[in-house]
Amino acid sequence: MLAISTDKIFSHKVWHDISPRVKKVKFPMVADPDGSISKSYGVYRNGFSLRGTFIVDPKGIIQVAIVHNLPIGRNINEIYRTLKASQYASKHPNQGVPANWKPGEKGVFTGIEYVGKL
Repeated sequence: MLAISTDKIFSHKVWHDISPRVKKVKFPMVADPDGSISKSYGVYRNGFSLRGTFIVDPKGIIQVAIVHNLPIGRNINEIYRTLKASQYASKHPNQGVPANWKPGEKGVFTGIEYVGKL
């Protein structure tokens, strides 16, 4: 897990030192001041980055992409649910996870023979 922003490393240091919430972050905070990482994920706009959350599998394939405009916050519960859903689908290639699926629930079988049977 990485936290990436277009802020410089010095801003990250200040945020870490003054914010009790940021101080709890236990994963790397990556500075992307030229926006190269943000641009590669398509979230760079006019000198800043939108709020993007990406779940990338071990093969480097984006499984989930959620992008919010700056004034819209993210929902950690939904991010966790989609992470777990991605992991479940990876381990069960003949199954998918329906809307509102929760970790610990079973998925649904996919295939033409299952269409309309949910």
